[in-house]
Amino acid sequence: MASTSSTPSDPSISLHEDTAIRAVNKRYEGLITVKTKAIKGKGAWYWAHLEPILIKNPDTNLPKAVKLKCCLCEAVFSASNPSRTATEHLKKGTCSNFVSVSRPNSAISPLPISSLPSPPSNNHRKRSSQMGMGTALKSLALVESNKYCDQVGYFNSGFTPKGHDLVLSGGKEDLGALAMLEDSVKRLKSPKASPGPLLNKEQVDSALELLSDWFYEVCGSVSYSSLEHPKFRAFLNQVGLPCLSRRGLSGARLDNRFHEAKSEVEARIRDAMFFQVACNGWKSNNCCSGEDNLVKFSVNLPNGTILYHKAVLTGGGSVSSKYAEEIMWEAVTGICGSGLQRCVGIVSDKYKSEALRNLEIQYQWMVNLSCQVHGVYQFDQGF
Repeated sequence: MASTSSTPSDPSISLHEDTAIRAVNKRYEGLITVKTKAIKGKGAWYWAHLEPILIKNPDTNLPKAVKLKCCLCEAVFSASNPSRTATEHLKKGTCSNFVSVSRPNSAISPLPISSLPSPPSNNHRKRSSQMGMGTALKSLALVESNKYCDQVGYFNSGFTPKGHDLVLSGGKEDLGALAMLEDSVKRLKSPKASPGPLLNKEQVDSALELLSDWFYEVCGSVSYSSLEHPKFRAFLNQVGLPCLSRRGLSGARLDNRFHEAKSEVEARIRDAMFFQVACNGWKSNNCCSGEDNLVKFSVNLPNGTILYHKAVLTGGGSVSSKYAEEIMWEAVTGICGSGLQRCVGIVSDKYKSEALRNLEIQYQWMVNLSCQVHGVYQFDQGF
C-alpha cells in the first residue's frame, strides 16, 4: 500500500527538479552573457570585479544555485541583484581591496602667496614681470594631482624662500607678484585654460556610469538639453571627463541599462513561488479624441514588491471584452512561461470584469478581482 501511494509522486518531483535545474542554468548563462558584453565595453563597470559561479549539489553534482564572487576578495553573494551587490560591496567600501585600488589621488593643497620667493630686484619692469609670470607657472603645478610630484620636488629644490615673507608695498619689487596674481585670476576665470586631472579609462567609465545612472533616475526633471550647456561641459572638462552626448545616453548605454533592469525583474519573478498580475488603463479618458489607450501590466510579489512588466496600446475607443481577455492571457503566459499555475490571479479595473470572469472559469486555480478593495469587502461580508 505504501509503495502504491509513493509511486505517482516521483514523476512530478523529477519534473520539478528538472525545471529548477534548467532555470538555474539559464540564469547562469544569462549572467555570463552580460559579463562578456560588459568586458567588451557594452555593459556595467562592476562586471570587471564580479564573476558568476554555478553552485552544484555535492550529492547529485547537479546545479542548484547561481552566485556572484568578488574577484578582489573572493566573497560570494546572491546573484539576484548584481547592481545592488556592486553598490553595497564595491562602492560603499565593504571590499577593502577595491577601495585601495580605486581610491583617488589626494590633491596637494596650494601654497599661500606669502610663501612664494621674492623675485630679484631689477630696474627693468618688463624683465621683472616676465620672471614673475614664469614663477607663477611653476607655482600652479602645486595644485595638480600627485602624479606631478616630480615637478613639485623640482620647484621646492630650485626656488627656496629667502627667509622672509612677501609683503606688497607698492614698490618695484612687487611687480612679479602682481603679474603672478593676475595670471592666476585669468586661469580661474577661464576653466578651459587649465587642464583637468588625468583619469584612466576605468575611472572615466565608472564616472560616466554613475552620471548616466543619475540622469536615468531623475528622468523628466533634467532635460537632454542640459547636456549641451556650456557650463556643464566646462565642468566635465575641469574634472577630466569627456562630454556626454544625447546619443551616448539614449543609445547603447540606455539599452544596456534596460537589459540589466529586465534581467533583474525576471530573476525576481523566477524566484517567487507565486504572484499576481495587475493591469489598469482599460477605460479611455479621451474616448472622443481618438488617442490610443495605454494598458499597463505589472506583477505583485508576495513580499509586497510591484514589478513593472509592459504596456500595451489597445487603440482608440472602447476595447471589447474578448480582446481584453486575449491581451490579459497573453501577458500571463509571457510572464509565467510553462508554469502557468504560479499566477494565482489577475487584478484589473472594474471595466473588464467580464473578461476576468471568463478567465477564472477557464483556469479554475485563478482568483481574479475587478478591484482589490471590492474583493476584500466581499470577502469580509462572507463571514
